Amino acid sequence: MNLRYNSSFKKLFIILIAIFGILAFLIIISFVSYRNSKENNISFEEIYNDNSRIISQEDYNIKFLSVSYNGYYERFSKFNGIDTLYKINAGEDVDILINSEITFKSGNFKIVLVLPDGEIKTVCEFKVKGRLALFSTKEVRTTEFRLPKGTSYIKVVGLNARGAYNIKVSKVNEDAKVEILENN
Repeated sequence: MNLRYNSSFKKLFIILIAIFGILAFLIIISFVSYRNSKENNISFEEIYNDNSRIISQEDYNIKFLSVSYNGYYERFSKFNGIDTLYKINAGEDVDILINSEITFKSGNFKIVLVLPDGEIKTVCEFKVKGRLALFSTKEVRTTEFRLPKGTSYIKVVGLNARGAYNIKVSKVNEDAKVEILENN
């Protein structure tokens, strides 16, 4: 009888230790995520509206459920921050096409083009007030931009955004001196 009691007690003890370990792991992950989101006491709302942060070379983001292939396709249940998708090195003034397909449900989301002089051009922007739209908004567009010589960036910026995007960049003139790099 005493042997069974010790065996059951050991099993219970092992289960409790495993549960405690899992809880400790989850608490640590939550703390790290929270700390990263509050980096330098900057909230994601401040990042979304701060052009100096968007221009910077740093990316600040938290994304869930993302998938990338052939250009940029990402589906996200939550996206906060800035993510650089493309770096474009133009050896001369050049025209590019930005093909975008956006499916959007909630939050704030925009695609921006950062020019070499720091000017920001908004390719598209979506804002949904409230918690969640009843239906998704879908928009497909092709936008042509003239880039000056130098390095430009295409970035996405989100604030509690939920949806998906598919973005591809190409040059209008195949002979143009331009290098379009995906930022993986």
